[in-house]
Amino acid sequence: MADPKKDEKDDKKKAPIIIKKIKKGGHGHHGGAWKVAYADFVTAMMAFFLLLWLLSSTPQEKLQALSDYFQPTVGIRDAKGIGFAGGSDSNDDKDNAKEKSSPPPSVIFGASKSGPMVKVEEDEQVEDQEDEEQKLIKVQDQIKENLSNSADLRDYKDQIKIDITPEGLRIQIIDSAKRPMFKEGGAVMEEHMKKILKGLSAFLKSVPNYISVTGHTDSKGGGNPGYTNFEISGDRANVTRRFMVESTFPKERVAWTTGKADREPLVPENPDDPTNRRISIMLLKRAVLPKHLQTAPEKLFLENHSIKDDSMMKLDGTDK
Repeated sequence: MADPKKDEKDDKKKAPIIIKKIKKGGHGHHGGAWKVAYADFVTAMMAFFLLLWLLSSTPQEKLQALSDYFQPTVGIRDAKGIGFAGGSDSNDDKDNAKEKSSPPPSVIFGASKSGPMVKVEEDEQVEDQEDEEQKLIKVQDQIKENLSNSADLRDYKDQIKIDITPEGLRIQIIDSAKRPMFKEGGAVMEEHMKKILKGLSAFLKSVPNYISVTGHTDSKGGGNPGYTNFEISGDRANVTRRFMVESTFPKERVAWTTGKADREPLVPENPDDPTNRRISIMLLKRAVLPKHLQTAPEKLFLENHSIKDDSMMKLDGTDK
């Protein structure tokens, strides 16, 4: 019979020995954020040295062009104003380009301007503006004279106000309490307004400036909440433009129409005054026109057009 104590002792000798080792961390995990910062630093240093290499290997002309790019520059037709040719003309030969002075091979903040620049003669501009002003004054005098001499329009001359503004020659057709130019609260034109516009259109047709048409109202309104003074003034300006075009005024010479409601009254102390209701026809100076209209043919502007008395029209539409 086997000894139970001996068997138990043998089993203990055969059992595996398991050793448990516990690793104790001293500081924990940092997350690796320093690696991101280090990578950014290395990238920045690489970009910096790459920039230094590019500056040292780039020709002076391109460096100058890069410097000029960050300075105010005036473009010139058929020339490289701000390109990588350093502001040189495309027709210049290489020898002329080499003769141009160039700065040291570096990008200088606030470097002096170089390359061809467009210089506008201020004296010539002032002279043209004064000449245009004088011709507008002459047109003003001719309109006033024709108003006095016209049998059809002599009675309305008190409702036609003419003056010179910074924008040009302004002709204002003004309402009166007894003689409005449009039906109340709308854009239906009265017969005497048509008569005035027909005469003015015949006269202004011979003056080559662009025009603008602006409608104004008093502060009363038309009584319709959905049809405010802005709609009324805008519609009246457009109806005026349409009638002038139908009366042989060239449609391409209408620069714009505007409705200003009661925002610019003639009588600010009395917004309801009937004289605040008016149509303004402006003979525009070239300086106030959009750029694409300023480049129109020279014959469309007063500064290059001679106004002769025998070429003008009477306000009733007949030859003078």
